[in-house]
Amino acid sequence: MSARTYLSSLVLAAKTHWRYFVFAWLFPLYLCGGVVVMSTRGQVVSARASLWWFLIDVLVFVAFVWVATTPLRRRAVTISQAAIWLVIVPLLILVALALLPLRFPLHMEMLTSSSHRFERSRGISFGEPRSKSMIEIKQLRFSATHPRVAQPHR
Repeated sequence: MSARTYLSSLVLAAKTHWRYFVFAWLFPLYLCGGVVVMSTRGQVVSARASLWWFLIDVLVFVAFVWVATTPLRRRAVTISQAAIWLVIVPLLILVALALLPLRFPLHMEMLTSSSHRFERSRGISFGEPRSKSMIEIKQLRFSATHPRVAQPHR
C-alpha cells in the first residue's frame, strides 16, 4: 500500500467514525479541565476525596475507551488506523494542552491519610487541645517501664 492510499484510508476512517473517535480526543480535555477546576477551587482537604476523584476519572476513561474502540471491535478500522486515531492523536492533544501558557497557577499535591498519632503530636486530638506535652508523655512512659525493686525497711 502506498503512502498516499494509506493516508486517504486514515482520512476516510476518521470521516466515517469520528463520532466514536471524538471520545478519545475529548478525554485529554476532560483531564486538563479537571486539573484546572481543582486548581481554581483550592486544595483538596482529604485523601478520601482525591481517591473518589481518581475513581471517577478511571470510570470516565473506561467509558470513553469502550465507546472510542467501537469501530475497532466491529472490525471497521484496522489496528494501525485505530492506534493513530485513538492513541497518537489524543497524546498530541494532551501535549498541546500541557504546553498552553495558562494565566493562573496549577497545583497538584499528593495527599496521604493522616494518622491519629501524628495528629496528637501536633497538638489537636479529635478537636480538643492536648493536655500534656509530648515530652511529659515520654517521661511518663519511661518512668513506668523501670522495674520496681523492694526497698529495705529502716
